[in-house]
Amino acid sequence: AGLGLPSRASAETNFDRTVNLTVVVFWMFFCLVGVALIRLREHDPETPRPFRVPLYPVLPIIFCAFCAYFVIGTILMDIRKERIETLLGLGILLLGFPFYFIPLKMKHKRAEHDLQSVSK
Repeated sequence: AGLGLPSRASAETNFDRTVNLTVVVFWMFFCLVGVALIRLREHDPETPRPFRVPLYPVLPIIFCAFCAYFVIGTILMDIRKERIETLLGLGILLLGFPFYFIPLKMKHKRAEHDLQSVSK
């Protein structure tokens, strides 16, 4: 007991916290996959598809609804229980947005600069 090893109870608590950190992001990305499937099939219907989605678009819409239910339900449950793991997981995800958008903006500015130098 005094060997510095975590007890079984604290290991389960740490595991539960880790799951709570990631479960909302996990289901949110699943929902985005369903939305992307619908969007791509509606905006580009002529592209050959190697896989037919059964009961399209009903099944993907139901899937997205369940995913949204899990995301919202998990957030509300954590708020009700006054826990922050779920919100912390979403915060960590949101911290990644600048690392995606700033390089895109820099690339766009660089492309504009290159075009201006060519047009002169």
